[in-house]
Amino acid sequence: RFVVFKKVSGGLAEADGRLKTSIIPLEDSLTFNSMNTLVSNALNGKQVKKIPALPNIKTRTRKLEEAERQKRDRKKDQARQKAQEDQKPPQQTFSANDGSKEGRRLERERRRAEHNAENNVKPKTPEEIKEMEKKRRERMEEEAAKWKIEGEDEAEEGTLFEEEETGDEEFEDIDDEEEDDEDVLDLD
Repeated sequence: RFVVFKKVSGGLAEADGRLKTSIIPLEDSLTFNSMNTLVSNALNGKQVKKIPALPNIKTRTRKLEEAERQKRDRKKDQARQKAQEDQKPPQQTFSANDGSKEGRRLERERRRAEHNAENNVKPKTPEEIKEMEKKRRERMEEEAAKWKIEGEDEAEEGTLFEEEETGDEEFEDIDDEEEDDEDVLDLD
């Protein structure tokens, strides 16, 4: 990560024109001889690579180095996972479940079979299913009896429900305001 930048032409002032630079990376180990040849190549213009703009240079900090290390680790993990996925044979679910009605049905059956195998579920016989249905109907009838739900209370479509009169209702006469005034005594 050691590089040398060299100004090719131009400068920072407007009269100088656009600043053009080149870069030379250090590819050998960090020794005196390799550094010496790097600087001499930069001065002589050998092995230079022109760059369109100056790169953002970040100073080396612990936080930056840690972030870069994590980034490299993530890339390695992604490459490793991709290699593992390439080695796996394609699963039947992708070929069977193509989004069609038949594919979805096959997927459901496969998952049902896996679930039954994992949980030791045995299929129910038709007699067991009929018995379960009979018990369910009996429970529903018991619940209906608790709530007093019967077919007689249901109204036909288009008819309105009428409330039963119990006779406990009070009638308040609003029009007799004069009578209320007579009951009030004036104490003045």
